[in-house]
Order: sequence, then C-alpha cells, then structure tokens
Amino acid sequence: KTGGFNPGVIVRDPHGREWHVKQPSGHSGDEGPSEVVLSRVLSALGYHQPPVYYLPSFKMRDNSGVRMERGGRFRLNLPSLTDQGEWSWQQNPFVGQRPYQGLLVILLIFNSSDLKNSNNTLYEYKPPSGGAARQWYVVRDLGLCLGETGRFSPVRNNLRVFSRTQFITGERHGFIEFDYHGLHKELVRGRITRDDVRWTAALIG
Repeated sequence: KTGGFNPGVIVRDPHGREWHVKQPSGHSGDEGPSEVVLSRVLSALGYHQPPVYYLPSFKMRDNSGVRMERGGRFRLNLPSLTDQGEWSWQQNPFVGQRPYQGLLVILLIFNSSDLKNSNNTLYEYKPPSGGAARQWYVVRDLGLCLGETGRFSPVRNNLRVFSRTQFITGERHGFIEFDYHGLHKELVRGRITRDDVRWTAALIG
C-alpha cells in the first residue's frame, strides 16, 4: 500500500499489465468516479490523458490468498508513456495560449480544486507503431472535483454540493471572475477573458 492521503495498491492483471489503484479515504467523497469523469471529458476535448477506469471493488491475490478489495481509480502503466516528472502551471510552452486558457476554464467548470504542479505529469510518448517521441503535458490527478472548491479538504464527487456552487461571479477589468476558492487562485484571477470562456464553451458544445 502507498502512503499519503489516498491509500492504494499496485496490481498486475492476468495479462501481466500493471495498474495503479487509488482507493477512497476520508469523508470528503470518493475521488475515483469524479477523476474518471473529468479525465474522459478532457480526453474527448483533445487534451492528453492516460487511460483510467473505475471499479467499485476487485478481487486481489497476494501471499495471504484471494480476497475482495475496495475498488477505486485504476490507471494503466503503459510502456509507451514515460514519466518525466511534473510540469509547472506557471512556466510551460503554452501559458497564455487559448488551449491553456481553455484547460483552466474546463477545470473551473467541474470545480477542480487542486491546481498545483505536483498533480501535473510530463510524459514522453512513444507511439507503439513507431515514429518520433512526443511530449504530453497532462493534468493527471483530477479527483478533487465535482463538489466544492477550497484549500482544505473540500467536498468532492457530490453533485448536490456541486449544483449549488456558482461558475462565473462577474467580470473585472476585462477578465472573468470565477467562484473558485482552491489552490493557486493567481492562475485564474485577472487572466481569463470572455473570449477564452466562449472558445471553451464552443469546444465543449
């Protein structure tokens, strides 16, 4: 089992593939389902995401035998993706560009509350069919969403709470103001315009 706020296990399936499983913990809500939802949305909109799945439970075999385990978010360890470390929201090749602005708007729509660099992963992607390697800038840890935003243990994966929160609260000096109370407010305060939001809404539409 791994340490930190989210217990988990690393398992191999009958085909020998390695999966990293994040299991639920605490009373703030299960991150697994919400992380899979937002990951699928980002992938559908053209943003790179490694494949993730959710299972409520699974059967595990170890030295003590076979037993049922709590499920969670399953992330497949793909040979084509090599972890190169984290990337910075503040310093990367896309700062200020429309897809970067749009990515932040998408995360705000879903009340993603954990905009910190340690949740971002830079991958080297080598196509299985051959060809030049490419870099993937991935927002990987997405579970703290679909609830409320906040700095300390906000409720997540709770549609009742999510439906009560606002998205846009106003406009100031040509920039949109959001109902965001999570980490690194400077990423979204005084930086995102109406055109950024319109572009993102059209992409989602």
